[in-house]
Amino acid sequence: MQEIGQRIRELRQEKRMTLEDLSSATGLSKSFISEAERGIASLTITSLQKIAEALDVQLSNFFLFPSLASNGVKITRAGERTEFRMEANEDRIYCSLAAGFPGRVLEPLHTTLLPGHCRNETYSHPGEEFAFVLEGTLTVLVEDREFELGPGDCIHLSSPIPHNWENRTDKPVKLIAVSTPKIF
Repeated sequence: MQEIGQRIRELRQEKRMTLEDLSSATGLSKSFISEAERGIASLTITSLQKIAEALDVQLSNFFLFPSLASNGVKITRAGERTEFRMEANEDRIYCSLAAGFPGRVLEPLHTTLLPGHCRNETYSHPGEEFAFVLEGTLTVLVEDREFELGPGDCIHLSSPIPHNWENRTDKPVKLIAVSTPKIF
């Protein structure tokens, strides 16, 4: 979180915005933004999206870590990645595996589904998804079918087909998920 906070401060200062200006533009309190910049407050994707819009940058700007080599290769070291959630109480924890790769089409994520992550509903969207289970038991809903996947199992599906992922167990499920189009 500290890297993201530092990036917010850098962008805010580049735009010559005060904490007050950013607070007014986002609807977030000045103290919250200050704490976020110092890495004290946890940011949700919703809050970060408001900040990105106010700073007129893409959300992916906050996940830019060591720069991309001029030869089109991006290495992201284990200690350079940051975990995040879409919402504060979200029972999915994400970690982008390709942040900062310009023009990318894929969205590779290390995803953790906390115990009891169940929605019992499906959704659809453009693109496709691939998931490789690292740990735990993943239940995948695809239309009216259910599939249980364990460590080493994987699934590849067309995202316009109604689907969802669930963790019906009392242990975390960890997986590598790759989807199109990119989200962050």
